[in-house]
Order: sequence, then C-alpha cells, then structure tokens
Amino acid sequence: MRSDVLDYIQGSNLGTYKLSRSVPRDESGTPLFLKNPKTIYVDNENKTVNQLFQSFNGPTISTELTSILMVFSNDTKNIPNNYNELVGILVAAKDIQPLAGILSRDVTVQTAIEDDLQITTVELTYSKIT
Repeated sequence: MRSDVLDYIQGSNLGTYKLSRSVPRDESGTPLFLKNPKTIYVDNENKTVNQLFQSFNGPTISTELTSILMVFSNDTKNIPNNYNELVGILVAAKDIQPLAGILSRDVTVQTAIEDDLQITTVELTYSKIT
C-alpha cells in the first residue's frame, strides 16, 4: 500500500514541495522531515488486527486496520502558497484503491510547531473484516 500512496503523490502536482521515497527517519532516529523542510515522507504501513468474534468450531472474525502516515514540514513564517492544496492532495489519497474489501476509509490531519517548523501529518486508515 505504501508504494500505491507514493505513486499517487508522485503523479500529483506538488508545486514547491518534493517527495522522498525514504521513510521519515534516518539511522540515528532523527526525523528527516525536520532536516528537509518541504519534503513529503511516507512511512511504512502499520497493521493492527482486532478479534471481533470467535466460535467453537467456526471461523474467527476480525477487523484489520491498516494505517499509513505522511509527514512534511515547512517554515512557519513562510508557508508556501500551495500548502492547502498539497494537504488536499494528501487527504485525497484515501480514495486510491490499495486494498480489496475495505469497509471504511478515514483520514486525520494534524499540525504541530517545533522550533521554526510547522509539521503536518496526514494519516490514512483503512479497515476491513477478515
């Protein structure tokens, strides 16, 4: 799914931002999005399985949540003109078709300030029954 999201972003007009195919941290654990403002990073997908129902001799029914985090930063004093457009592009990534049998698609956008950088995270969450 990460590669589907990367391909979608790569095919979009990013304006003054660029896309990195690296995960958002380096070997030392330092977030790359702090070192490289205006660069979008897509983290590895995270899967969680929650058991809903289990019968004695029947199948086990579970929900599987798959989430993927996109993150970037920019200067708080000089926010690029296409910032809102970029966030819209990343939010729209929830509508790509990465998994069969998806029940719901959710997206969360959060911003934080660290030093002189505004950090924006966009998290896509897909759920399905397995």
